[in-house]
Amino acid sequence: MSRAEYFIWAAIALLVLLFGNANLPVTDPVESNYALTAKEMWQAGNWFAPQIYGKYWYDKPIFTYWLLEAAYSLFGPTAFASRLAVALPGVATVVGTVAFVARLWGRTAGRYAGGMLLTTLAFWVISRGIVTDSSLLWWTAVTFAGAYVGLLRDSRRGMIVAYAGAGFACLTKGPVGLVLPGLILLAWLAVTPEVRRFRRLFDPVGIAAFAVVGLAWYGLMYRAHGTEFLEGFIGLHNITRATVSEHPEDNHWYYYLLIMPLSALPWTPTALAEMWRVWRDRRRGETVSAATRLCLVWLGVTFLFYTAMATKYVTYTYITVLPFVLLAAGYWARETARSKRYLLVAVPTLLLTVLYYALNWRFAAESVWISAVLAVASCFVLWRGMRGTPQGLWVRAVLVLVTAATVLVGQGLVRLTTERSILPAAETWRTLPGAAYTYSNYAASYPFYTGIVPYRVHKEDKAGAWAGKYTMPQVNEAEFANRLATGEPLSLWVPRSQQKSFAREAYAGQLVPVAVYPQGVLYRTQER
Repeated sequence: MSRAEYFIWAAIALLVLLFGNANLPVTDPVESNYALTAKEMWQAGNWFAPQIYGKYWYDKPIFTYWLLEAAYSLFGPTAFASRLAVALPGVATVVGTVAFVARLWGRTAGRYAGGMLLTTLAFWVISRGIVTDSSLLWWTAVTFAGAYVGLLRDSRRGMIVAYAGAGFACLTKGPVGLVLPGLILLAWLAVTPEVRRFRRLFDPVGIAAFAVVGLAWYGLMYRAHGTEFLEGFIGLHNITRATVSEHPEDNHWYYYLLIMPLSALPWTPTALAEMWRVWRDRRRGETVSAATRLCLVWLGVTFLFYTAMATKYVTYTYITVLPFVLLAAGYWARETARSKRYLLVAVPTLLLTVLYYALNWRFAAESVWISAVLAVASCFVLWRGMRGTPQGLWVRAVLVLVTAATVLVGQGLVRLTTERSILPAAETWRTLPGAAYTYSNYAASYPFYTGIVPYRVHKEDKAGAWAGKYTMPQVNEAEFANRLATGEPLSLWVPRSQQKSFAREAYAGQLVPVAVYPQGVLYRTQER
């Protein structure tokens, strides 16, 4: 492919991933923690150690905060700047995927892979969310692309790229950036004779590159913060996360068997068809390419790795969208004529498109006719695509998905994110006298938008192994009740999900509502 085509892919991805971001407020509780951390670091001129509420915070390494601080330096601490910092790694991943797959299976497959990744459900969501996973996906892609070239061609340069990518992945998410790719590559070498070069896998120059990129920051952090850093980052946020479940209700062995294929929609059926083809060819004695083996091992090892972990999150297996997309692109590139296999693309594309329009209708009810008309139009476009070439159907599927996603971002997603943010209540809340409190939730979007840090009113029985996860100032319910009894003016934010619990509190009658929002209710002390 020419440089011009890569530039076009970058421009398309940037446009798709940035559209409407300025209208999506920073949400609680996850996005606001990252955004507030980066804002405090940027205001303090601190580019080294994550900090929040004036304290050092060891939840995640530094790379995503670097991107956020750089964006704030250009555009200020806004929602647009925050989402720009996660969109850019997404753009890089799209362009890199197009380039890598084009070299593997040709230009057509590369184009398929780019469009498929850009419209994959999890990729579209995560590349807009203010979290670390967008950057992790990019550096994981760099790691595997470098290792594939390095091991297949016995190339030291490839392994240097792979280890450098793993180093940046460790700066993004932690040790998993090296451990998981290492396990996947070891398993791949074990089942793929043509790349069985264990000495090259442990290339000393590559390992040195990893040490320079990935370990320098950890060493400096230990030197500056000592055992507090080790206990917080390695102990609480890695070892405890792996051994003590933060969300026991999600502890099911099949959890990721549901999450992984759903994340790769609408291209999951096409990827599964490629897996079936591989299994069928193996039974016939035919060989399976090294790239296809890598994708299959990537999926299998990632599933086993995170299933063995005590804590389970929806985003943990996000990196598997890449092997799903690669398998789907390889399969579709072999399609040459109209066939029943077109249903593998048309049906899930239509279902995901209808879901987008249904969500848009749910959160922006006034757009019901727009959503209905566009949903019907999508059916017609895909039906026409079923009567053409594989490439024509792919183009129509991508356009239909991008259109539906764009409508959702411009209307329904604005309402959804606003309902998960303190922004609508921030101006009223900041005018109330006395200290600010939030009932049982982490409303970090309030200090992000106003600079005022609230106290969290918490239940003492919610401590345990995860007591040190958040650093927001806290008081227990007895302390809060005592402060109310003194008659000092204060304000309390109660989210919608906690209204029933709050109504049962003995001190609830001492507070009067100031304003009611879809997100929750703002209270203050009664005037005496």
